[in-house]
Amino acid sequence: MTESLDAERTACWRAYIESSQRLFTQLEDDLRADSELSFADYHVLVLLSEAPGQRLRMGELADRLVFSPSRLTYQITTMQKRGLVAKESCPADRRGSEAVLTAAGLLALREAAPHHRRSVRTHLIDDLDDAEVACLTRVFERLGRRLRADRAASSPPDRRVKEPAMPAITVDDVLVLPRLPKLDESTSYRPVRRVTTAPSGYEGEGFPVRRAFAGVSMTDLDPFIHLDQMGEVDYAPGEPRGTSWHPHRGFETVTYMIDGIMDHQDSTGGGGTITDGDTQWMTAGSGLLHIEAPPEHLVRSGGLFHGLQLWVNLPRVAKMSPPRYQDIRGRESALLTTPDGGGLIRVIAGEIAGHRGPGSTHTPITIAHVTLQPGAELSLPWRAEFNALVYVLAGRGTVGTDRQPIRLGQLAVHGPGDALRIAADRAQDGNTPALELYLMGGQPIREPVAHYGPFVMNTRAELIQAVEDFQAGRLGVVPTGRLPHSDGQGDRP
Repeated sequence: MTESLDAERTACWRAYIESSQRLFTQLEDDLRADSELSFADYHVLVLLSEAPGQRLRMGELADRLVFSPSRLTYQITTMQKRGLVAKESCPADRRGSEAVLTAAGLLALREAAPHHRRSVRTHLIDDLDDAEVACLTRVFERLGRRLRADRAASSPPDRRVKEPAMPAITVDDVLVLPRLPKLDESTSYRPVRRVTTAPSGYEGEGFPVRRAFAGVSMTDLDPFIHLDQMGEVDYAPGEPRGTSWHPHRGFETVTYMIDGIMDHQDSTGGGGTITDGDTQWMTAGSGLLHIEAPPEHLVRSGGLFHGLQLWVNLPRVAKMSPPRYQDIRGRESALLTTPDGGGLIRVIAGEIAGHRGPGSTHTPITIAHVTLQPGAELSLPWRAEFNALVYVLAGRGTVGTDRQPIRLGQLAVHGPGDALRIAADRAQDGNTPALELYLMGGQPIREPVAHYGPFVMNTRAELIQAVEDFQAGRLGVVPTGRLPHSDGQGDRP
């Protein structure tokens, strides 16, 4: 399980500020002697380094630091004078302001990290209980991984995948994997028809999502219906949320868990627990009731949550098929790399260059999660009869032979052709060491689509029937107790 960085650091920070004055004074003296950064300076820089765009609203920063507004104002003012941070107006709210990490602040953070690890271990750990010690250790280990990845991104490009930004399944050395073939000069690369930016919203009991397909025509999406990027959000204890019981009919849901843990169950007895790199593939078919929620221990502890849910349409002949469930573990994905080892391709369903993923589908489709290191390029063969959609989970790069820019939260809709061309920018954000992509393609069904909420049918009359069946209880009933999970051991269709 990936631990919650913010929740862990907040717990350690509270232990720190509640410790005795003697420890406080001794720690401050040692940290300043070694690095010229106080622990408060250091904590501010860490939070900013991990925030989107390396900036945070002042109010959010005060909450995370457990500081009063006046205390934070003093802290940021002193750091401004030393060039570690800048203070700017919020783009979305000119009345507010944000703290922004400067290049000097990032450099100071890199140089200070070893001194802070040593000093905290010397002066604080003896005063913390075992849980707080373990928590603090995880914070510094994760920070160290992030700083190493950032340093590697600014170094000459040894582009092997070493420090993944996301905990989806990976390997220590991609060069041991099968490689994509080099495409010849006659290859017809797909043009980029359009790039759209996903609007943000909320789903279920209030977890944040990006609506990746918003504004894209059903003709371009076919056979796909809907895609949500869930998170990335770092929940405090008690905050993780899921959905309530809800119906589905007429399509399939494909939930890919990048970071965190999610429990699934349905009214037919299907379900399971998915975590880093796992996929839950549920064929709703004729209909069922379904719930998705974090496990109880994650609700208590808080934690990082990041995933995707894709809706795949079913053809008319399969819409009333019996519901079924596939529990696909990340380790089952087919793994391959680019000719120079600069990318990692995880094939979840369908086939890429002769390598087949584990997902079983009614409609011929291909789904893959791709990681490209800074400066790496990907020339990916793609079935000509499929559509092609590329969604950016993290980082920045370009798509198409005309190198159209694309970034986090954007979707590239491609035209016809035999291959995709994608490149990662050489310079990525400090908290995003690589370009992360979710690739989707499938054979269009080319049937009428009638979509209302959790029902995807062919006609309005079928939608009305689905609603009536749900209201009459014909899609199942909510079980009185927790259903046993398959834990990946159930039969595959």
